[in-house]
Amino acid sequence: MRKHATRHVDIRLLAPVVRGRKGSYSALFAKLRDDGYKAVRIDGKYVALQRNLATDRFVEHDIEVVFSSLTEDGLESLLQRVDAALRMGRGAVMIADQDAHPIAWFSTERTDPATGESYPELDPKHFSWNSAKGWCPCCRGHGRIYPWMLGNADYPEVSKKLKQQTLGEDGVDCPDCGGQRLSAQSRAVRLTSKQGETKNLPELLALTPERVLEFLQTVATDARGSRILQEVLPEISERLALMREVGLEYLSLDRSTNTLSGGEAQRIRLAAQLGSNLSGVLYVLDEPSIGLHARDNDRLLQSLARLRAKNNTLLVVEHDPETMRAADWIIDLGPGAGKFGGELLACGTPEAIAQDPKSLTGISLRTGLKHPMRGSYRALPKATKNAARCNPAHWLVVEQPKLRNLKGGILTLPKGRLIVVCGISGAGKSTLIRDLLKPAVERVLGVEEQDEVRSRLQGLPLRNLRGAADFDKVIEVDQDPIGKTPRSTPATYIGVFDLVRRYFGSLPEAGIRGFDAGSFSFNTHGGRCETCKGAGILKLEMSFMPDSYITCEDCGGRRYGGYAGHRMESKTIADVLDMSFAEAAEFFAFHSRIQALAH
Repeated sequence: MRKHATRHVDIRLLAPVVRGRKGSYSALFAKLRDDGYKAVRIDGKYVALQRNLATDRFVEHDIEVVFSSLTEDGLESLLQRVDAALRMGRGAVMIADQDAHPIAWFSTERTDPATGESYPELDPKHFSWNSAKGWCPCCRGHGRIYPWMLGNADYPEVSKKLKQQTLGEDGVDCPDCGGQRLSAQSRAVRLTSKQGETKNLPELLALTPERVLEFLQTVATDARGSRILQEVLPEISERLALMREVGLEYLSLDRSTNTLSGGEAQRIRLAAQLGSNLSGVLYVLDEPSIGLHARDNDRLLQSLARLRAKNNTLLVVEHDPETMRAADWIIDLGPGAGKFGGELLACGTPEAIAQDPKSLTGISLRTGLKHPMRGSYRALPKATKNAARCNPAHWLVVEQPKLRNLKGGILTLPKGRLIVVCGISGAGKSTLIRDLLKPAVERVLGVEEQDEVRSRLQGLPLRNLRGAADFDKVIEVDQDPIGKTPRSTPATYIGVFDLVRRYFGSLPEAGIRGFDAGSFSFNTHGGRCETCKGAGILKLEMSFMPDSYITCEDCGGRRYGGYAGHRMESKTIADVLDMSFAEAAEFFAFHSRIQALAH
């Protein structure tokens, strides 16, 4: 008869005494030590009860008292300790292995009568997907599985369940939570309406503000639940009403912020400020009307007026005529941009500014500016009602685009023309162009065969795309920063600085000294200022405050030192960087490529 090796597992009985609370708990540990207890489990690790034991007072902790090893106690002693642990844990106990890994919970109050399974006491963190208590253990609260999670040690469940499955950039719904982000335990908690309809938290958040209020107002509760709901429902109602006031009543509460349009994001921020009920505050807004439809701009102005009515001051950088006309006071700077600006041209009420002859803003408010091309349109190629018959040489045809709120249909776009996509904020403009059309065209560049086109479009929410074969590339021009470090400049971004450095490296004096284009980079040793390493600024690390930056005293912020002082017509390469594009185009008039890029 074959003997099987067995591994001894030291199972321990624990009583929870602290759940998700901040504090040092030194007094608790001292009392437990005096009462004869030897160890506690702090945030998932066993710790011996030594003198002066304390936890970080600014961090939330879970603490359980270790009662005994279940494998060493007799039955009578074990029953006594279980009774004592239940009293200390207020009706709940946990068993864990010798490595402090939980095995099971037992409770006299929170037990499923059908399965006998027990659960720890719930708190608000169990309903947050940003907390380890509440998030789905597979996706950790993301709701989706992304390629970067595969093989990531922080997401072991992902690697187990999906292995090396090919994932698109947008990922797939989490196989455990189905995109609801919360753990199974948290998703199992449901509210029931008086009509018998039930919803868990993710299902409730998938509703619009109006539907959320309708459901909460019909929730069936006991006496205790009714008192709680009476306290929180007015606050919820007030917050959600603000969403309606700023025109966001159509948004579901779980909408990802990275899918919001610029106008929607602006109005959510305003709704948050309106709900704060602050007064005596200076609000600084930088062009809040960017991307807003005329209807949404009216709502924006109403929200700004509400903030002002609470005795707040609003300072708004803006070009929109309607916003300027709604202002109490206008400050007009100019007359041009860059070194041609900085003058205070006019200051006063909108009516006074409109009558000021020095102010271009005033002229625009008074008479408007005539567009030089207004009324003149180029002819469009011949169209046909049948999308399949549209000439792909002249038309880009998108069939059945269905993403978020896009309802499908046939979209035809003329090639070689300026096309404007308009509509109120949230209508689907960015979804159509940035999130659907751009990736779709990128997938089928140069592909004419329709079967191959459909194959490449698999996974995208559209039926077909025609006329994209003759595009060479897709370039998105957005408002993201052109550089992520202080070393990025417009000259390096457009490529003109490479030509300038190459020219300086070709100068006779540079050749005599053995310098080349790389010698005139502010990123390389010798040419750059070694004090600031070519950044032009120095970072001062401030204790308990944000880092501060100052201009480098050695180079005066010009980035260069050493041999980069060689001159061309009395100008160093640092002098060239200080030029405007117009000045650089004139200075390098002899160099056609530099002049073209500078223009």
